[in-house]
Amino acid sequence: MLFISSPFRVSIIGGGTDYQKYFNEYSGRSIGFAINQGCLISVNNNPNKIFNYRLVYSGIEETNNPEEIKHKMLYTLIKHRQIKKIEIHYDATLGKCNGLGTSSAFACALTAYDLTQQNSLLEEYSIARGAINLERDLMNEFGGWQDQIYSAYGGICDISFSNNNFYVSQIKPNRDALNKLNENLFLIVQKRTTCETSLKNANIKLNQNIISLREFDNLYTATAQSLFNANIEDLKEIMKEAFQLKQKFTDVHNQETAPICEVLDSLNCAYKITGSGNGGGIFIIGDRELKDKIKVSLSKKGIKDLKIINLKIASRGTHIIEPFDLKN
Repeated sequence: MLFISSPFRVSIIGGGTDYQKYFNEYSGRSIGFAINQGCLISVNNNPNKIFNYRLVYSGIEETNNPEEIKHKMLYTLIKHRQIKKIEIHYDATLGKCNGLGTSSAFACALTAYDLTQQNSLLEEYSIARGAINLERDLMNEFGGWQDQIYSAYGGICDISFSNNNFYVSQIKPNRDALNKLNENLFLIVQKRTTCETSLKNANIKLNQNIISLREFDNLYTATAQSLFNANIEDLKEIMKEAFQLKQKFTDVHNQETAPICEVLDSLNCAYKITGSGNGGGIFIIGDRELKDKIKVSLSKKGIKDLKIINLKIASRGTHIIEPFDLKN
């Protein structure tokens, strides 16, 4: 039995330039980091059950026929590798559709499992490429490449894209700078269950706004330096400018995010709505005092059913926690 952990992510700048169609023509770049929220899967190749396939996620599937499997990612992996028997349990600290790369974190975890079965090394690059292949090629799901890379590598990543490939340079602040960053990151989580349609809409606007994506080029160096030095005030200004650019090529708001963002704007917050489509979680750079002000202001506006969580940068990417041999 294997237990595999895989973190979610927040991108600071460059989302949209990680789409293969874009970066093969113009090159792309994305800067962001893995976070201390993520998923954990357990995989048993020899389940002692009456069913050959037992898959536990937000639903439970038990069957002896792989053609009956409803979960698209699990079905794709099982069919691709012709897996005859398997039990998989998926758990996560946050739900889907918060724009944190949850599906790609799951893809990275499954890829890590797959690599162990092929007796391959669990290298970050191999995990990322395998997860990209699973989602973008085998499943034919629309999207970019950054999510799988952040999840596979962990830490703060400066990712360059071109010619059907990517290169990762990891930004490594010293301990004091890292602590300062971790003290100024938090996330507003919404209760969302639907995000597929907004991704298709994002594709349309992405193709129409190449010039807007190129404007990110002026911000990359400053973003990398600000993360390395934990310059919070500079990061806030970069976030504000990057979010303005993002609104040119994707629909960022929905009926749930719009009133929240009005509150954030009234407090002059530096924030971004995470994800590719119209609305996800809301990532904010600021201290704990700002977080308390936001809570009070949201309450006064009658905005409830939200969760505000502190974030930290996850130093490790996708990895096996501990293998167990059920044969002994």
